[in-house]
Amino acid sequence: MKDEPTRYQPVMPGSPDHADRSMPAEVSVGGAAGADTRRERLRAAAAHLRPAVAVLSQPASVARGQAAAAQARWRLPNGTERSGALTTVTVPAISYAPAGTSVRVWLDRFGEPVAPPPSPGDMIFNALFAGITATACSAVALILCYLLCRMVLDRHRLARWESAWAAVGPRWTSRR
Repeated sequence: MKDEPTRYQPVMPGSPDHADRSMPAEVSVGGAAGADTRRERLRAAAAHLRPAVAVLSQPASVARGQAAAAQARWRLPNGTERSGALTTVTVPAISYAPAGTSVRVWLDRFGEPVAPPPSPGDMIFNALFAGITATACSAVALILCYLLCRMVLDRHRLARWESAWAAVGPRWTSRR
């Protein structure tokens, strides 16, 4: 094999790599309003999700204690139309929605509706929760290790005191 110099791969416009590399320039040009939609697209691209608009073909039926469900139609990015059932798990906005309502739906790479990606607030909460949980578990583990070591060392210390007292005690407590 020959040693070849490292070559940089070209980045196709519209790909997730292109979006990641061009984010700062787009944010500075597009402003804050455009930044939110760009971040949303980046998150979706990272999870291989695509947003689409679905039109409900019947009103959402809500059964007690269950998720609402409705039949809907949506278009895939390639233009083909799909239809199927949407639930409040995949599209939270369909509760009590009448027929003909347009709702945002997130599609996987196969064109099937999936739960929406987490919001930035949800991601921050999950990260903080994971960090606090890891810290608390570590603290509990350290406290348990401390208590276990202390118990073992106390037993050894008391055993040495007892053996020392067994040697010295009879001389100190002899009855005269």
